[in-house]
Amino acid sequence: MHQETTLQSFVPPKPISMAPGTSPTALALKTLDAETLLENIPQDAAEQIVFEWRQARVLAGMGDPNARSIATYVANSRMLEIKYSNEVHAEEGILSPVDIIKRLFLHSANISAATWRLYRSGFIFTMNERALSCALQGLPQPTLMRALGALIVVSAKPYGAGRPPVARVSRDKSIPAKDFDKVITHLATAYSERNHWARRAQSFAMATIATGMRPTEWVNAKVRPALPAEVPRGEPEAGWIAVVVDTAKRKSGEPDWERTIIVEPGVYQIHVRQHYEELQSALLSRQDPHDAAKNYSRRCSSAMGRACKELWPVSTRGKNPIRITL
Repeated sequence: MHQETTLQSFVPPKPISMAPGTSPTALALKTLDAETLLENIPQDAAEQIVFEWRQARVLAGMGDPNARSIATYVANSRMLEIKYSNEVHAEEGILSPVDIIKRLFLHSANISAATWRLYRSGFIFTMNERALSCALQGLPQPTLMRALGALIVVSAKPYGAGRPPVARVSRDKSIPAKDFDKVITHLATAYSERNHWARRAQSFAMATIATGMRPTEWVNAKVRPALPAEVPRGEPEAGWIAVVVDTAKRKSGEPDWERTIIVEPGVYQIHVRQHYEELQSALLSRQDPHDAAKNYSRRCSSAMGRACKELWPVSTRGKNPIRITL
């Protein structure tokens, strides 16, 4: 299998690492699948992992990398960010830190262990520098800390060469913002007010983008006002809401893992509330809530599929027509 090389031809710098046993929080999450960890790591756990990692490096007397190593880390991280953005047809910089590290995990199937260590070290360095800079400015950094925390935990190459990445890429969860906006606008304006499912599909899609939740996770979710301590530091406390959910992706026998997602005031929060209220009404209309949720999700998916077919009836790029699903 073809292995990619780094941008630099010299001997790779020593990877940034954390000695075993120095982070109880990271060790407690080591058994989780890389993508499961990245998608579900609680915010406070991610921040604790980063804190312990930084503290371990200070206690071990580990200073900053030398200038040549830093140049390598920055160049490789920049190259990979562009590569991953191009893979999902995204505008440069549109991918969040979590999206970037998810692509890195999938990318690990096609690179050597040594290249994985170098790429991982590069992102740990650049994301840590970015997180420290944001902290000094008092800027919220939830996705950056989640990505950095997950990357610190996942030290070994997540996927071996035997893992076929094509299937995962073909059902990519990332989409260009312009295509998503077209579907949302079409659902909001192209149908009569009597078409309730177009409106419900619009809110379902917006709520999914705002929270990252799977369709099945909404069944037992609860929406409440956010507590002052849950609002990102430096933000006004009024108007935020919290969506409390049991994660749906767990290993066999693993207990429920509750997480809290904070949504700021604005358009996305309006759709989160509308979707939650519409789904709760649907759940009350049937004896089996899971059956009701499946029917609700299926009808919203059908509405989105219809919108996609009307927007992109045939391929214009030599590829399959664009199809955006829940």
